[in-house]
Amino acid sequence: MQEQFRKAFDTRTFFLKSAAQIIIIVAAGLVVKFGFIDFLRINGNQMSPAIIDGDHVLVFRTPYLPLIEKMFRPGINKPVIFSLPFQKGKTGVLRVAGHSGDTVTVDTGVFVNNQHPAVSFPRKKEQDELIPENFSPRDYFPPLRIPAPRDTFFLNKLSMRDFFIILSVARQENDLSRIDLKSSLMIDDSLSNDYFIDNFSLYNGTVDSVPWDLKFDWFFWARLEEYLRSTLENKKISLRFTFLIEGKAVDFYKVKNNYVFLLAENWNAGLDSRYFGPVREDCISSRVFMVLWSWGKDKNSKAHFRFRRFGRIIS
Repeated sequence: MQEQFRKAFDTRTFFLKSAAQIIIIVAAGLVVKFGFIDFLRINGNQMSPAIIDGDHVLVFRTPYLPLIEKMFRPGINKPVIFSLPFQKGKTGVLRVAGHSGDTVTVDTGVFVNNQHPAVSFPRKKEQDELIPENFSPRDYFPPLRIPAPRDTFFLNKLSMRDFFIILSVARQENDLSRIDLKSSLMIDDSLSNDYFIDNFSLYNGTVDSVPWDLKFDWFFWARLEEYLRSTLENKKISLRFTFLIEGKAVDFYKVKNNYVFLLAENWNAGLDSRYFGPVREDCISSRVFMVLWSWGKDKNSKAHFRFRRFGRIIS
């Protein structure tokens, strides 16, 4: 009887110890995964050929953890995982091309950071035709000083592009529910918000009814202004904007955070800071280090392992 009791006691102890060990192992695994390293699947080809759709990559989180991130700046030219502005829960992977205070530009398809002139980035292929500045910011992006904390911008003195870049900064620093933008169309110095825009490829309607997904898109407004000037050749055309926070018009804005300018490896097809502007530095969550393995489709749409990508270091 005593021997049976001892066996029961030993069995219970064994299970208790086993459960404790499992809990410790799982907790340690979670700490490693969310505090030091992680494994992610890449969707899309913005970073092709360095990182392609279907790559499963190893990423380092440690330098971008709260408090630690304040001691390190994201390395120039390093591929990072970041939270996409205004798209909750979505992430992207791009290279860091500039920090707050740097001046960046793209001229004839060549990117230059004046503070890091020796750093080169993927650029347009020689055989590709240059896209004019008034059609796309891909190959021509006028000089931009990346906003830094305490920079103050007077909104009515900015170019259209810079105005919308500062709006993007303000939106990243404020609750989106508190923010709005009112637009007005002036034709020959007369308010013409009832003018119906017709046959414009991106939108048909009046300027005060532009949908939310286009309202803060500076390139949309630049294209619209160009379209109106071409269709109303003998008229004086201007678009005017009023930025509001909690219903109050904002004349100037003071930047609160550090920002990074991000670039795609895929110069022609990548969506990056040339289009949506700088991203808050603390939106970066990790740095891509290695392709662990890759799975995708070949030219015949047949799925297979890409053995040549196994263990590839991403510099």
